Amino acid sequence: PGLTAYVGLYEICSPKEGERVYVSAAAGAVGQLVGQFAKLMGCYVVGSAGSKEKIDLLKDKFGFDEAFNYKEEQDLDGALKRYFPVGMPEGSCSGGQRQWSRKVLEGG
Repeated sequence: PGLTAYVGLYEICSPKEGERVYVSAAAGAVGQLVGQFAKLMGCYVVGSAGSKEKIDLLKDKFGFDEAFNYKEEQDLDGALKRYFPVGMPEGSCSGGQRQWSRKVLEGG
């Protein structure tokens, strides 16, 4: 998980300090590391996971700025707009179901 998180964030996405990063499956082995690495870079980090316990873990233990439960969202695009009101940055590095931006990294 560590190498995947490292290469995905630093080599593929390469966000800059102050940018916003979204991590799906953020409570997973890769996702939690991606979020912590992004925080160390000075990014604003938003994660999604599938339970209240995981959301609490992301915010309280792993230091994510924000997190939401995707299972409780009627509209995932609307949820992302709440955390990224000016839109997601252009480009992509996601191998997941949807490519929202170059700052989207599927957490595995």
